[in-house]
Amino acid sequence: MTGCHLDITPLKEVIQALEAEKGNFQVLVDASPLGIALAGKDERFRYLNPKFVELFGYNLNHIPSQQDWLVKAYPDPKYREEIIAMWKEAKRRDDPGVFRTRTFTVTCKDGTEKAVQIRAAFLADGDHVVTYEDISEQIHLENKLRQAQKMEAIATLAGGIAHDFNNILSAVIGYAELIRFDLPAGSKASQNLTQVLTAGLRAKELVKQILTFSRQADQDQIPIEPHLVVKEALKLLRSTLPTTIEIHQDLTPSGTILADPTQIHQVIMNLCTNAYHAMREKGGTLEVRMKPVALDSSLKKADSDLTAGKYVRLTVEDTGCGMPSEVANRIFDPYFTTKSEGEGTGLGLAVVNGIIKNHHGTITVSSEPGRGSVFTVYFPQIEHGAGAERESHEAPLPTGTEHILFVDDEPTLANLGKRMLEILGYRVEVCTSATDALDLFRKKPERFDLIITDMTMPAMTGSELAMALLQVRPNIPIILCTGFSYGMSEEKAKAIGIREFIFKPFVQKDMATAIRKALI
Repeated sequence: MTGCHLDITPLKEVIQALEAEKGNFQVLVDASPLGIALAGKDERFRYLNPKFVELFGYNLNHIPSQQDWLVKAYPDPKYREEIIAMWKEAKRRDDPGVFRTRTFTVTCKDGTEKAVQIRAAFLADGDHVVTYEDISEQIHLENKLRQAQKMEAIATLAGGIAHDFNNILSAVIGYAELIRFDLPAGSKASQNLTQVLTAGLRAKELVKQILTFSRQADQDQIPIEPHLVVKEALKLLRSTLPTTIEIHQDLTPSGTILADPTQIHQVIMNLCTNAYHAMREKGGTLEVRMKPVALDSSLKKADSDLTAGKYVRLTVEDTGCGMPSEVANRIFDPYFTTKSEGEGTGLGLAVVNGIIKNHHGTITVSSEPGRGSVFTVYFPQIEHGAGAERESHEAPLPTGTEHILFVDDEPTLANLGKRMLEILGYRVEVCTSATDALDLFRKKPERFDLIITDMTMPAMTGSELAMALLQVRPNIPIILCTGFSYGMSEEKAKAIGIREFIFKPFVQKDMATAIRKALI
């Protein structure tokens, strides 16, 4: 009998080593932060790792084959056909073992969609491995960054527009005031010019609103009667909304709130525009109501952000398409929008919410699909009204006889300033060059009682001129005017010794008041 002995110890060691490596690889794949799927050449899945199941909600029982996965992950037939065509092309062209990266929108088992970066490797034996990385948050952050960059560009553009437009408005408003000064009070021409002035001042507030939105200007809150602001906004809306949308208003005089009228106007416009978008296909009714309310502890439960007290309640109601609760719960989130791409930024209602909170109020929404939406806003009332402000507006303008040097590089505005101040009784000399003004002042520093200068001028800015003047005569009163300046603010102006700081366009009352304050 012949026997043969073969030492298989090395083979066993190799098998054991392979088993150990397989175990290590299994642990690695199971713990991978990427979803991993392994499919055979028959297109049936052999393995889905835990992360895959976590990402999409599907396991091997739900999607035993590649075809099942494609139907569920890409339910839109047209999109699915595009995916299949790309998959076949990739399978035909890719070299074994080489990963190609592509990004697709995948529908999960719960109906949500995720942006997924997919890498596929086609192996020599016909099998393929696919990894899935959820990049939804990354894309969301990239979109937010792009939006922030757009807002930064808008801010830069707004600053440039503000300076030029405010200079134009200065001439329109200023010369309209001068003409009205020469007309009989109450005449038809005077009344017409009053409308020109009102429109000019509204344009001034619009520029201020643009700068506020781009975070380049602060807004002042004053006592206002909000129903008057709402009436003005609705008058503007009526001319812009289609006739298929009826506007019903019930605006009860509701007392006084401390607010910026331009921002309250913006709240109304945004809420009503939002209502219009909900009704533009079929038309409907936009109802705006305002009334004073007193919230006690029982009503406060429904509005937990509010304390008990007196409020002005604004209600904007539409008969549009409405929205489900999951949308209503996110409607005030920044960048959240239900509009199609290119129709909205997702910032409108977020801005509204921010304005209302800045006014110590609150906003709520009630809506159901097919039954329209109701937005309810509460603003806290204040005890005193705006009567004192109106009285000061109607008071006689302060005048004087001092000698003033008025500096502006635009001859039209320089001439306007001279005539405006002469009407108030002042003696005025004009310079259209900052360097000429400095030379004139240096010759006789005691000649002038006050300097009024523009900020943005060639060769030398208003702030540079002011510092040079103060070196010659440290106690000279200076007023700085600007349509808009990136580098100058009221705080910075006063820090270098400037007495008063005025934004263009200004009315005669603003300048008259600033002069007397500067000369004190």
